[in-house]
Amino acid sequence: MPDHPYAPGEEITEGDRILFRRLVNRPDQWVLDPPPLRPGSGSFEPSDDDGYTSMYLKDCVSREEVMKGHEAFGLCEILVSEILQAGATKITYEPDDGGYGHCGVWGLRAKPGRKARRAIAIAARVVVPPLFARQS
Repeated sequence: MPDHPYAPGEEITEGDRILFRRLVNRPDQWVLDPPPLRPGSGSFEPSDDDGYTSMYLKDCVSREEVMKGHEAFGLCEILVSEILQAGATKITYEPDDGGYGHCGVWGLRAKPGRKARRAIAIAARVVVPPLFARQS
């Protein structure tokens, strides 16, 4: 694996790449019924600070690294191709904002990104359920 797979800000377009998304341990951020458990679309809303939704390249970081310090959170994975087909405008490598392997998924903000967030949430696969779901 190369030290730096992409230059900062470079677009990620390879559809077979997998991204991780760490999600908070709050039932209102997850769809519980009908089973199986999946993230809610609000879990993919970008922060106000960055304008993009943070994710991590699975090729660069392990799920344990993504979860470190956030052990109660849940973790999902999704293909780059699924994210782009859902309507995200682009995915860029953003190591300066979140460390090695950190990416930004663009085009998911507010009302214009609602449909894409929902499609991404449906396509995402739960790798680690959140603590509240592990306790039930």
